[in-house]
Amino acid sequence: MKVVRITDADQIRPLHVVVVCIGCATLAASCLLTSGPHRSILHDGAVEWGPDSALRAVVTVLNLDFSQTTAKGIAVKALSLGLGTSLALFALACSLGLRSHSGDEQSTDDITTEEAAGTDTSHQAQGGKKHIPILAAAQLLMVAFLGFSSLSSLWSDTPSIALGASVLLGIQLAWSYALGFGLNRKAGGAAAVGLVAVLTLTAIMAIAYYAERNSTLRASYPLGNPLFLAACLIPGILIGFGLVAGSIESSLKQKNTARLVPGLVALIAVAIMAIAFYLTQSRGPFIGLVVGLGAMAFFASGGRTKKIVGGMLVFSLVAATFFFLGTRDTFSATGRSSTIRVRLLAWSYALDLGVEAPLVGGGQGYYALHADALAAGEDVLADPQALNARIAHAHNEWLEIWCDLGSVGLVLIMAALAMTLWAGMKALPLLPTVWLRWVLIALLASLVALIVEESANVGLRLPGLPTVYYAVIGLIWAMSASAKTAWILSAEAGRLPRLGVAVVGLAVAGSAAMFSAKDFGAARATAQVPEAIGQLDWDKALNLTRRAQLDYLNPHDRLSASGQLCATYAEIARSFQSEAFRQARQAFEVDPPDERLIVLADRNQQQCVAVIQAGLNEVGQLLKISPSAWNSGVLESRFYEMLASFDQVGGHNDDVRAKLAAAASALEREINRRPYDPLLAASYVTKLDGEDILNAQLDVLARPLRHNPIPEQYLQLLSSLASQEDFDAKFSPIRAQFGATSAEQSAEEWLDPWMPEKLRLSAVILFSRNLPKLARMELQFATQLYDKIWEDAPVGAAACYAELADSSFFADMADPSDAIGAAHRALELAPQSELGRRIVAGVQSRMVTYFLASDQQENAAKLLRQGSPTVADEIIAAELGARYSRLLHGFLQRDSAGHNDRVSRWLERSLQMNPAYEAAWEEAELVTVLRESLNAGADMRMVLAFIAREAIQAHPESTDLVQLGAELRDLLGLEPESSSSQPAGQSLQDGTAATPTSP
Repeated sequence: MKVVRITDADQIRPLHVVVVCIGCATLAASCLLTSGPHRSILHDGAVEWGPDSALRAVVTVLNLDFSQTTAKGIAVKALSLGLGTSLALFALACSLGLRSHSGDEQSTDDITTEEAAGTDTSHQAQGGKKHIPILAAAQLLMVAFLGFSSLSSLWSDTPSIALGASVLLGIQLAWSYALGFGLNRKAGGAAAVGLVAVLTLTAIMAIAYYAERNSTLRASYPLGNPLFLAACLIPGILIGFGLVAGSIESSLKQKNTARLVPGLVALIAVAIMAIAFYLTQSRGPFIGLVVGLGAMAFFASGGRTKKIVGGMLVFSLVAATFFFLGTRDTFSATGRSSTIRVRLLAWSYALDLGVEAPLVGGGQGYYALHADALAAGEDVLADPQALNARIAHAHNEWLEIWCDLGSVGLVLIMAALAMTLWAGMKALPLLPTVWLRWVLIALLASLVALIVEESANVGLRLPGLPTVYYAVIGLIWAMSASAKTAWILSAEAGRLPRLGVAVVGLAVAGSAAMFSAKDFGAARATAQVPEAIGQLDWDKALNLTRRAQLDYLNPHDRLSASGQLCATYAEIARSFQSEAFRQARQAFEVDPPDERLIVLADRNQQQCVAVIQAGLNEVGQLLKISPSAWNSGVLESRFYEMLASFDQVGGHNDDVRAKLAAAASALEREINRRPYDPLLAASYVTKLDGEDILNAQLDVLARPLRHNPIPEQYLQLLSSLASQEDFDAKFSPIRAQFGATSAEQSAEEWLDPWMPEKLRLSAVILFSRNLPKLARMELQFATQLYDKIWEDAPVGAAACYAELADSSFFADMADPSDAIGAAHRALELAPQSELGRRIVAGVQSRMVTYFLASDQQENAAKLLRQGSPTVADEIIAAELGARYSRLLHGFLQRDSAGHNDRVSRWLERSLQMNPAYEAAWEEAELVTVLRESLNAGADMRMVLAFIAREAIQAHPESTDLVQLGAELRDLLGLEPESSSSQPAGQSLQDGTAATPTSP
């Protein structure tokens, strides 16, 4: 007898409840948890936590109480995805396995299964002929994409890296399959609501953190990047709008206002997420969101309206693209126009690399390892602001896929996504309820929005966004499925197929957990290396770095671990070298030399050389993996310098020259990619050799100053260059170019493209020779040239004006008006970037002194108050007093003739505002200051109190100070100190504790 069993495809079963809970927990962990280290130094713009901050307690909990710290702080998000995928697959596999042994399926030949009304029958063609359903085709194409990615390890030049990246991709796709097969339509809708709840909570954390902790930077917590946070919020906002629309439509159809309550709650959630989205100020995700809203209208409409909406959507996308491309060369106060240019450059590199193997690509991770080498040379010289960081990703997911996996890989993923969208569209009319239809519409729009957004982003290459992105795909699969498309879960599949799939599911679940744990362990190991080095535990440090190098899945992380291994070898070698030199020095400090120490020194030298050779081998391997690996040249140079130092001790001069030449060559490779790094430039110029190298040295040193203040390392280096006997003769032709250049000339007409920067270098040299007036003249000319190019070099221009302010002040401390004017101009030009904010902070700090010198004490106090709004008035007054004292000290170091009134006034205010301040001056200098102050009319009682309270304590054996005190007592008619019942300073204490006075 034939039995017909009617099933309800939308019935919520225990498996669905379990998978929904696992899914929401995984999304929450991936979005909210962090694993960052405890930082003692605040990030740019961050403020200290309040003493009773509730948010701090929450953040500490979300950061796992700093118990699982990693260097980046986002590694736990990838672990959350891996473990969540493993749990979901485990639940699904157990469900299949238990059902296969339940005995429910005996006599399946006599049983047919029919679904309740409202299901997809697209798998059947006319005449009953079956074909592969659209949804199944999408899922199979995803499997094919993963398989092709794994096969790319066969032709990749780094097979292990390609395979690791494919494993990472497999975990992410397994997350989609776990949701797609573990949920039905109704459960998928419930999971989508859970996704909105998680993203709303994420938005609340982002807003709270922005408001309390760091409102200077764009909102990024807890995802770690504004772009990633904004991209993750897109599905939440769109699904929220879908819930609102579904609530309104359901209320109108059923004429039940109670149906509006869920919509109102969803609208509040959308408002919260929209605020967080706005605080990210992210342009790519904004375009994606707009496209997503248009896609919602497209999927919700039908007939002619759908065509009109689709046309408008395409037109809007093209118009937005041209608009943003048009802003790539416009000035941006925040420097964000450069982010458009870096994308254009990154895309061009993807095209250059992709044409090398257009069909199959270079293998997973090929772009991440090789693209940055294309930036060296002309590109980085022409646009250093865009290329100031390593090109690790293409900033376009689809171009990077084409570069890595060729046209085959790109066609597979695009076809899979297109089939997924098609399957969702086919399922829309078949959904049983209005709210489910709107949820699926929002999910489809979210996928379209993320596809567009990832055309200018790298979010899918880093933890966080993949959990949301692949969850959207999985939920679309779940809500588009029927018992026929998910046949393996039905009774029709039979016991054996389901048992086989259960075994495969368990295997994949175990693999996902294992590889995710190893990847997280690699991130933990990377963070533990500095501690091991600090403890001089070399074996542990090397084991940790090798573990990270082997276990990381992400290609960029693997590359970073390889670089850290080279750096670890350098630290070990440096330690052995220091110990060898110390022992050798001590051995020859005695007569006869200590043979035991000589043997130990020789042993440490041999160990050092062995470590250096191992380090050089690792650098060679690193360069094979990535020809432009950052810092590889610096490390290689460091190894050769250590070898040269041993050769120098041994008197092998030819070997020394060869090693130093090799060190210079390594740095040259590095500086070709990073020509605007001031520290690298300072190191490189010391390796240059030849008869006439001054021009080359100044060129190398000048370039970084276009986008940087002058670093401290430059000061000693320039002083060393200027001390050479023939420096002035060699520098005179360069000075001649200064005179032959006019401020009216355009930048293209300058005799030297680095003219403003060389003027700044010249000013440093003049200042080091105590010629501030000449230095001011050089900087005044430099600022006139910077005014021509300030939009392209705002940092250099602001730094130059700050330097002009300093030189102007020291050239004439009695009249700081020019210094104040230059400082104001520096504040105007400083960009809204981390470096720009550092310039602003430094200029404002020095402006306090400028204001005090010009008798603008109120303005000085305002500046101090601006930087510390909650500090007590007494502390501000004390700081002003200390600044007066330092001002007086600096003023007396220079030409102070004829300004005794200033000396007296500044000393008086210093003593009034900060009577406990100890002047760190030499005895003779202090006596001179006090006598000049008295000659200028300083209050004798105040000076006497200062001598008794502070000066004598600082210089207890000073006869000059005792004599001056005695003279003042005589003039004031006071008894000698020996006959007084208490020290003179003590008797005058109350009279000197005056309040701050106005100028």
